Amino acid sequence: MYPYFIRLTKTAVCALLLWCPVLLAGQPTVTVAGSAQPRQIKALTNLYFTQLGVHERLYLSIRFTQNVSQNFHGITLQMPSSEPEKYSVFRILIDSRMSRRQQMLVLAHELVHVKQYVKGELSVDPAGKVVWKGKQYHYFHTKNRVMPWETEAHKLDSELAYFGDADLLINEVMPEE
Repeated sequence: MYPYFIRLTKTAVCALLLWCPVLLAGQPTVTVAGSAQPRQIKALTNLYFTQLGVHERLYLSIRFTQNVSQNFHGITLQMPSSEPEKYSVFRILIDSRMSRRQQMLVLAHELVHVKQYVKGELSVDPAGKVVWKGKQYHYFHTKNRVMPWETEAHKLDSELAYFGDADLLINEVMPEE
């Protein structure tokens, strides 16, 4: 008799082969602070990442806080990584004073920015130079213009937040307090 870990059904082998590329790429590691429902936020984040096609290895810290600039509902920061060739590190700050529904829409918006960074569509240097799909912008001189990375994030955030499972998760698991 084989040990239990050697006995695999055809279904299990097929599932393992199907998910192998995802497992090898690594999964995003998500931490949540400042929320009474971190498990639900992680589940929603993973659902959004799946919808966005983000399977890269990354570390993401999501913090709900009142210390977000008055001009923003949320912000995504790419942090330095000790091994940038292996993984990326991000921090998302979301204004905790907004309604739960608005917070989830902002989370979806900021996760689009994470996708843009991870896929190499968006990069920002400390001087404020932004490169979006190969074209350079200077962020500090473009605040009054709608930038293409923001246009994409605004388009996709609504699609994510109001898409089937996400909408159910927001409404049923995360009701307004």
